[in-house]
Amino acid sequence: MSNGLYSNNSGLPTMTRSEYIAEYHDITTYFDEEKARIKKTFPFFLALSIVNVIVEIVMVIVLIPIILDDPFINYRERTLAVIMLSAPCVLSFPLGSLIIRTKQIKKKEQERLDDLENRKKICMDFGTYDAEK
Repeated sequence: MSNGLYSNNSGLPTMTRSEYIAEYHDITTYFDEEKARIKKTFPFFLALSIVNVIVEIVMVIVLIPIILDDPFINYRERTLAVIMLSAPCVLSFPLGSLIIRTKQIKKKEQERLDDLENRKKICMDFGTYDAEK
């Protein structure tokens, strides 16, 4: 797009085909780079979450019965022990965050492409879209 939406002397929005294609390319390239960064870190966070789940299962199977069956551990200590055993679940939060970020990126990309398409339609409605250039 040439220096903003309104670039001619009449105050009407203008756009050429090459400007549309260039802006479309800029949008898709930017968001493709964002998606690529997420894809690089996704395997690490997925592996971390899988290991976390396995460790949690083992801890729950092995340690919870010991804690709950020990007559010398009072209710308060049992509650604290259960909380401490569930604390490593925090290691799964980055994976959830990554999934949420991926959805946000896709949504934002679609919004930007829709906005570009709407601006093109406005120019076409005013007759100021030049498909030849």
